[in-house]
Amino acid sequence: VVYAGFFAGMVGGGLLLGRLSARWSTRSLIAGGVAAAGLAYAAVGLWPNAVWDVAAAVAAGLGASLASAAAMAWFLAALPGGTIGRTMGAGSALNTAMVPLGVAVAGALMIALPLALLWIVLGALTLAAGLGLAAPIEDDLARAVSGGVGPDGS
Repeated sequence: VVYAGFFAGMVGGGLLLGRLSARWSTRSLIAGGVAAAGLAYAAVGLWPNAVWDVAAAVAAGLGASLASAAAMAWFLAALPGGTIGRTMGAGSALNTAMVPLGVAVAGALMIALPLALLWIVLGALTLAAGLGLAAPIEDDLARAVSGGVGPDGS
């Protein structure tokens, strides 16, 4: 049921993305999506029951959908046309290689910490990342890091 809630949030985020991207910058969508997911993860640890877990999963799915789609749009806009395939392939391989490491770290943390505390810590770190992404960055720095594409996608 919790996974279904996350999926529903992902679908909802995908449906909202067109309207929201017309009003908000790419950076705002990424930062807001990551922050929303962080709040949802922390809510699971703060109020551990089935109803809150499903509601938090919907919110996390919504945030993840907005952040990942906006980040991918920014990423693709920053890449020169001839390098998109190689870069996406390398990124996919790196992502796949990190899954076992993430499972190992999460397993060790689950042994060391109470599960509710783990959710709160995960949520706080994710929320901090979202707020960090919302911090103003000089356009020149953002363009240098992203290969010429500013934080607003232009």
